[in-house]
Amino acid sequence: MKLVLVAVVTAVAVIVYRSRHGVEVWHTIEDRPA
Repeated sequence: MKLVLVAVVTAVAVIVYRSRHGVEVWHTIEDRPA
């Protein structure tokens, strides 16, 4: 079940990164053309 732990840690890291660096980076990735 280590994969579950890795997934949780990654999700938390992404949330912390987004909260620290603002939402601009996230919007840039989100609005990127498919």
